[in-house]
Parts: sequence; C-alpha cells; structure tokens
Amino acid sequence: MTGAPCELTGAGGALALSGVVTPDSVLALRRDGDARIRQGEGLLELDLAGVTGASSVLLSLLLCWQRLAAAQQRPLRYCNAPDDLVALAVLGGVDHCLAGLQPDSTPEPATDTASHPADPHPAAG
Repeated sequence: MTGAPCELTGAGGALALSGVVTPDSVLALRRDGDARIRQGEGLLELDLAGVTGASSVLLSLLLCWQRLAAAQQRPLRYCNAPDDLVALAVLGGVDHCLAGLQPDSTPEPATDTASHPADPHPAAG
C-alpha cells in the first residue's frame, strides 16, 4: 500500500495519527506511541482522521496502544476513525476493545405489540 508516510503528532492528551501504517513503519510508530502514553496522565484522545488505508497492521497497533493505556491506568479514546477502519474492527470482532471505534448505533425498530400481542394462553409445560 502506498500513500503518505505515517506520522504521530501532538502532545499531552491530544495526539493525531496520519498517513499509512505499514509493516515497515509500525515498530517505530509503536515505540513512539508507547512513550507518549507512558509520559502523560489523564484522558488521551487519538485522532485518526488523517489515517489512510485500514489494515490488520493498523488495527494491531491500536490494540497494543489500548492495552498499554489500560495497564498505565490512562483512558485512551480513538476519534474520527475512517469508516473502513471501523468496518475492519467490526469484522474482526475487536471494535468493542477500542474505545471510540464502535460504529454509530442505530435504534432498533419499535416492536408493534398491537399486531403481535403476547400469547394470552401459553402452552402448558
């Protein structure tokens, strides 16, 4: 995958990840992110709006950072995740592990109980 090189910017409680995370870039990026997570305190928000190209490499990196933040007792929330990254997390069943990466929930349709009333005479057991 080609694209802009990945970069982690920001300081304190607000970081931004941009570019394409590749197998070649992920280790250096992880070290940088790990150091930033360990340095601070309090909520850390990581903006993913500049990320291009969802991949298992990127998803793995985000999971590593989430695990480290939890071990450091530092809340980490991802924001502005691209739709393809959210879809990949859902497909992999890890969206619930990454704070802020859950897809928007849509309300369930209301059940019309008038047209399907509960059985007033349930079967005897």
